[in-house]
Amino acid sequence: MARSSSARAALSLKVVPVLFPAKADRTCPSCSARALVRQDPDSLRGLVCSACGWSDAEASAFFLAEEEGPFEDAVLREREEH
Repeated sequence: MARSSSARAALSLKVVPVLFPAKADRTCPSCSARALVRQDPDSLRGLVCSACGWSDAEASAFFLAEEEGPFEDAVLREREEH
């Protein structure tokens, strides 16, 4: 019995992200507005708030890029840089 419940738990851990993918949190840590955008459209790093001007050049912009469309070119560029 315990084995089947652990199998169901493992299956749900694989199915849930497919049905409910992660969403980018665009909430600014400074002003709480939902106004975060990517600092550079060609990079997966750097966020800026269009409401208050807060920015963080090292923050991950991966989820925002993922929502905006294809981003393979940016991934390949960052791999070449490192």
